Amino acid sequence: MKKQAIVCVVLLCIICFAGCAGNNPGEPAAADTPGPDTKMFEATEQDGGVLIRHDAEELVEVRVEDGKAELTFALEQWNKLYDIYNIYDAFETENASFLREGPYEVKSASGKGIKDVCVGMIEALNDRLIYGFDNLTLVLLLEDGTLEYCPVYPYPWQGLDDWVFQGWGKLPWLTEIVSLLYEPDGEGIGEMTIYAADKSGLCYDVRALCRLTAVFDCEWVYEIGPAYDDDIDCIRLTLWEDGQVFMTRGLLYNGDCWKFYEGKYMVSFTGGKPVLALELWDEWEDPDFSTPPELSGEYFFTSGYDNFTLYLADGDPLQYAEDNTPVMTYPFWADFSGNYEPQTWYEGDELVDYLLYNVPFAYELVHDQGMSALVTGETVDLSDMGAGVCRLVILGTDHPGHFVNEQFFAISDTGNIYVYSVVDDIWWYYAPYADEAVG
Repeated sequence: MKKQAIVCVVLLCIICFAGCAGNNPGEPAAADTPGPDTKMFEATEQDGGVLIRHDAEELVEVRVEDGKAELTFALEQWNKLYDIYNIYDAFETENASFLREGPYEVKSASGKGIKDVCVGMIEALNDRLIYGFDNLTLVLLLEDGTLEYCPVYPYPWQGLDDWVFQGWGKLPWLTEIVSLLYEPDGEGIGEMTIYAADKSGLCYDVRALCRLTAVFDCEWVYEIGPAYDDDIDCIRLTLWEDGQVFMTRGLLYNGDCWKFYEGKYMVSFTGGKPVLALELWDEWEDPDFSTPPELSGEYFFTSGYDNFTLYLADGDPLQYAEDNTPVMTYPFWADFSGNYEPQTWYEGDELVDYLLYNVPFAYELVHDQGMSALVTGETVDLSDMGAGVCRLVILGTDHPGHFVNEQFFAISDTGNIYVYSVVDDIWWYYAPYADEAVG
């Protein structure tokens, strides 16, 4: 069915930014782009063969030596700026005494040695997670010239004895990087960001690329609308690191596929925004289906852990609306079920944290409306929805002597989340990008 796998070169034509070379966005990098020995920030030291890096607020210290790195927290500074001890107690997950300064090991996801690091507060990359304060971003320059990034918080999510900070994945399409800088994105003003300079002198803002580390991790689903038998008409999109792309049109739940495209993609930057150029052809060549045999278009795109949105810039749309006008925006959500091991390791508070991180309205119920979260160990069988046996998380009001159940959630072993409707007496699949449930 599929043609021979296409191996294409993933091209990255990146427009340079003001912070590195003093140019306006969209202009080529100047010849005096900072070289490999340029200091990343004023809080940078070198102790013999050891590189010592700090963020501007001196919340952390990172030491790099012989391809290895370790991170130490300045907890008193964190507490001074963010009152972390009180925040930690408020969540009742652990006692604040469990906080440790470290040092903690920093590792790359690829296992490659670490040549240098840059750490800073980047507004566009702040998740605020469930703790309500900003995180630091740690960018790792590896010995092979590639980059990885890792959010940094002072809270231990794993056992303290073996807790390791690890890169969240390779920043795609950047190679031969020689130095990192932490600077404003304007002429001495603007939002702070981290820039990467390659050996040719070109300079790149890593903010956009940090959000793209998840694009290869899963299949992406765009829900078009209801179909027959209570199913959902959808587009599924898969991108591979070698430049291949596969796209199908079919049903969400029962797996029926009406159209199968394969092709190639290229990535470039236009006006500071990442652009995905797609070339797709119909592998099945079915003349009875209304979609064209070939598609070619360019799309601005954004990406996060569980969302990937395309915005039509030029060329063919992936879908036409009922009035035959092109659809301009395609919010995809991540289907991790075929790529990730079952998340059975989540227990108790970890399961609650997972729910609150992925479902904004559940977070609001707990942190804005004062509800409590309860995990009793109970399960619900949602095999008819393809979810299997799911674990329950109950939100409600905790009164002396009893707990009033008000909202039920079910989480499958693959991490999918389902919401129970008391009015309809039915479970609904939660669509992450829309913050709503769908049948």
